[in-house]
Amino acid sequence: MTRSDSTAIDELWESAAQWSPVFSPDEQRAGNILHRELAKGEPVTIARLARALGAPDDTAQALAKRLGAESVYPRI
Repeated sequence: MTRSDSTAIDELWESAAQWSPVFSPDEQRAGNILHRELAKGEPVTIARLARALGAPDDTAQALAKRLGAESVYPRI
């Protein structure tokens, strides 16, 4: 890789990073748990996410909203 290739990659990364969300540790944990639940092949409701998180439904609802998944996971 030449120096100009490295510079181009760095510029590309900086540009992409502007559009990437930054998640808190709680959001990261919730995202990991959500992915594990989704991998089971069944719909993940807010109640199911809450059980997996060990948290109340309203906490799971708030985390789902911050992760951008609120409309996908119904409150059942």
